[in-house]
Parts: sequence; C-alpha cells; structure tokens
Amino acid sequence: MSRVIKKEVIGMPFGNVRAFENIITTRNLYPVFQPVFDFSKPEIIGFEALIRGPADSELHSPIALFEAAKKFNLLSALEYVCRDISCEQFSRIKLAGKLFLNISPMSFVDNNHENGVTSQIIQKHGISPDRIVIELSEQYPMDDYKLIKLATNHYRKMGFEIAIDDLGAGYAGLRIWSEIRPDYVKIDHHFIENINDNSIKREFVRSIHDISRGLGCKVIAEGIETLAELETVRSIGILSGQGYLLGRPNNIPAQTIPTCLLEKSPSLTYSNQFFRSETVETMIELTAPMTPEISLENAAELIRKNPDLMSLPIVNDEGIPMGIVTRNKVLELFMGRYGRELYAKKPISAFMDKPIIVESRSSIQDVSRLITGDTNLDIGMDFIVVQNGSYLGTGKVRTLLQRITEMQIRSARYANPLTLLPGNVPIYEWIDGLIKKGTEFYLAYCDINHFKPFNDKYGYSCGDEVIVKLSEILQMNVDSKVDFVGHIGGDDFVVAFCSQDWKERCDRILEEYQKAAIRFYSAEDQAVGGIYDLDRRGDRQFYPILSLSIGVVNPDLERIYSHHDVATLAADAKHSAKLVGGNNLFLSRRRGRTVTDES
Repeated sequence: MSRVIKKEVIGMPFGNVRAFENIITTRNLYPVFQPVFDFSKPEIIGFEALIRGPADSELHSPIALFEAAKKFNLLSALEYVCRDISCEQFSRIKLAGKLFLNISPMSFVDNNHENGVTSQIIQKHGISPDRIVIELSEQYPMDDYKLIKLATNHYRKMGFEIAIDDLGAGYAGLRIWSEIRPDYVKIDHHFIENINDNSIKREFVRSIHDISRGLGCKVIAEGIETLAELETVRSIGILSGQGYLLGRPNNIPAQTIPTCLLEKSPSLTYSNQFFRSETVETMIELTAPMTPEISLENAAELIRKNPDLMSLPIVNDEGIPMGIVTRNKVLELFMGRYGRELYAKKPISAFMDKPIIVESRSSIQDVSRLITGDTNLDIGMDFIVVQNGSYLGTGKVRTLLQRITEMQIRSARYANPLTLLPGNVPIYEWIDGLIKKGTEFYLAYCDINHFKPFNDKYGYSCGDEVIVKLSEILQMNVDSKVDFVGHIGGDDFVVAFCSQDWKERCDRILEEYQKAAIRFYSAEDQAVGGIYDLDRRGDRQFYPILSLSIGVVNPDLERIYSHHDVATLAADAKHSAKLVGGNNLFLSRRRGRTVTDES
C-alpha cells in the first residue's frame, strides 16, 4: 500500500491540480530554519524559514514544490500557508532574532494575492513586525519594478525590513537594489562557493560590499560551506552570513555560536594587530578608592567637591576591588525625596555595582572587546585597573572607545590595501617596541622567487592572488597572541616571531606555499614545472614554479638600537636565502652591528 501511495504522490505535482490544492489545504508542508550570523559579535541575527513539501515525494524539494505552484497559478496560496506554518513554528520553539520569510516577486501579480495577510499571520502568532524580514528572490524574473517598489513600501509601512535574496542569480538585481533600497542584500551562493580560489568572485563580492556601504544596507553571504570561504568573506569585510559550515536547516535549529566564529579571523585580526602593543596602563586615572564602610553622605560630599569624579571605586583593606558606584547613582539616592533620611548613614557598599576589572597589561583592544560585549554597561561608568589583582586606578569607557576609534583610523591609513596587513610604519613600531621591552624575537623576511616572470605571463590579477595566498598562509601559521605579520609591499612580507617554535612554523609555511603555488599554473606549465620568459638581457629563460625564500635573523638586543639595524640584518638574510634558491629557510649568523657598521 505504501508503495502505491508513494507512486501517486510522485505523479501529483505536474498532472493533478486538485492533489496540489490538497497539499495546501491540509498544510502538508514542513518548515525548517537556517541561522544567519553576525560574524563581528558573534551572534545570531535571525533565522531564514525554508519549506519542505510532503516527505518521500518529488515535492519534498522546495524547487519542485514552487515550480508546481507556478504551473497551477497557486503561488500566493502556497506562500500564505508557508508563512503561517513558519511563523507558528518560529514562535512555538522561541527562536531568537529576526525571521527571514521568502516571498517571490511573481506572487505580487498572482490572481490570489491579498494584502494584509502577512500582518494578520504574525499578529496571530505573537511576532512583532520589527522581527520580520521579507526576502525577495531574484531567481524569478520580474520586470515590473514599480509594482515591486509599491509592494516593498507596503511591507515597510507594516514595520517589516526588506532583503534581496540570491543577488546575482538573475538579471535584475542591481536595478531592484537601486529601486527599493533594501535593508539586507544576500549574495547568491554561486559567488561564495570556492571564493577563496577565484579572484573574479572576490572582486564581485568586494564590489557588492562597497556599494552596500554607500547605500547603508547589510550584506549577508549565503552558502558558506568551508573555513576558507568563511575567512575570505570576512577578509573582504562581509560581516554576516549563513551556510552549512555555520548551521544546517533544521526544524529545531541549534541556537549556539559555531566554534569557527568564536576563533579570530586572521585577516581581520592582523589588520589591527599592532594595537596589542598599547595597554590600558597608559590611560589609568589615579582615582582615590573608598572603603566599603564609608557612608553615602560622605560619598555625596566627595562627589560635590569633585565635579569631574564620575565613579567611586570600592576597595577593601587588602587593596582588592569590591565594586563601583557611579556619580549619578549617588546623587540620585542622596538628592531624592527622603534620600538623606533613608540612605545618608548607610555604607556605600550597600549601593555598589559589580565592576569591570582589567589587568594593567591588558591591551586596549582586548579591554574594548570585553566592554562592548557587555550590553548592560553604563557608558558613563569607569572600569577598574589592577596589577596582580591589587587596585591601581580607574579608566574611562569613553576615553577607551575614543582611543580605539583613533587606532582604527590609523590602521586603515597604514594597512596594505591588498592584504590589509600592517605596512612599514606599524612594522617599524612593532620591532622598536620589542627592542625597547628587551623581548627576544626572530624576524623572518619572506620573498617569492621568480614572481616577476609569473606576473608578466599570468597578469596582475593572478599575481595579486598569489600574494594574498601567501598572506593567508603566513597568518594561519603564527601565534596571534605573540607574533606579528607585516606586508612591506609587493611580494615581500615579514614575520616577527616571539613564539619558541618559530622554525617549525616556518617549515609549515614553506610546505603549504609549495603546495599552493603550483595551483596557479596552467596544466601545461605544471607538466613542465614552470614557464619560459625573457630575462633582463632579453634572452629566453626557463623559470621554475614559484617558491619561497625565508631569511631569518635573531637580533642581539645588546648590539642593535632600532628597527633600522634589524632591517639591515633581515635584508642580508633574505638575500642569502634567495641565493640558495627554491623553498628555503636561511638563519643568519649575524645578530648585530659590526665594528665597521658602528664606525
């Protein structure tokens, strides 16, 4: 019996309109939800509702389901039921964030289209309009831009946000984008698949990102399935996405953050990596602490005499911070009706809040991440700075955020535009900082062999891909907590290693680059192991597959004075490595100035 039923169901879609109407009437449809993530926080933005048809049938596929609906002129009827059951399940399982609902533009001209149905559905299921995002798919051609604009304006008046889905899948995307000015743009998965190995796709996505910033809308990358795709998307600056790597569609989806989003993105981390050299120690304010027993009356008097005092740190007799009380809270308690009578004699510890406590050696970037992650934080409250747990002073949140903004501007000014890695100025500052602190380090100067002939034959775009690939390999093989990667320019990079296993890391870099380099060549050139090109004298010469030379120096901190000395040593080491040729690591014996250098 079950086989007969299955056969009949398979025959339903394209030959029996009544059978299809029965699917809609009986609501024989199943919603699943796929999470959409904000990479920068990271957190779930919301969930896209997707529909599956009757199990064990051709209509289980959403493509077949909606093609049948179009054939029978039942697209609107199907979409109404899909929205209803999606909202019902979304509300029932209490999913967080926004609900992304797919609506095809073609349904707007369906004879069965009715206004106001979506609003009635979300009211029935207790979902506020500001949590709904209407997705318009570009997969179905739609030339009536005026109708689309009227429809989206109608949804906006109801409080919904608008998204263009599958941007790039059809032919009208940019026109629709400019006409309706959506809140979100979702880039079709075709442009995300293998984006890490395709420069044309990267340029397309980068262009979409640039346009979105000008129009003030958010970009969501669809179809992220590999770590390489995720890192490439993040390096371009796209801050939102979805895909199997992050979470598969499910009727009860997980609401946890994937591990890959909790790990720092190298491309994003290293564009600001030299910020780690500045700590909150540079912005400590020597605010006198208060003992927990002091009365609120005395605290109010202290605040009255010191108009710049925004917070009162509470510290016990052993110098350990216990809490903090803001100026506003003291005045609110003490100056309110009957406040003096009720609270004047009570100890200040009765009114203190839990403070944010940071070590003095914490980087400004780490403290900023900690503070901005606290959504309940009063921006007017100070944070407490300690040294080995003992109170040192306070720091102002406003000052910290201002410093971070200044650093971001400075980072953008000195970052290499191709790789977004720090350029010469931050490289010099980092090296000088290590010398000043007396921190031993190994500086690796990395240079690609035979890059110019390759660039001449395959073009600048392919040459840029080679450089970006090397930057990715370098970043993935360092310890982001202690090491530093910089891009001098062209195909020249430096890595300041403070990690003890620097040599093993260099060996992995050489091995990975050797495997990656050959993939940039045509099959014919791979077969012969390189390319022919003219040398500087105009003679035809054979150049083998790209390889990497790494010259390493371990400066003697007693015999060098600045980054200039280190640069001279590193350049010599790189030159020696290139003389050997091939994938090569060369450790120089020179560690400082010679007598000749000093004379």
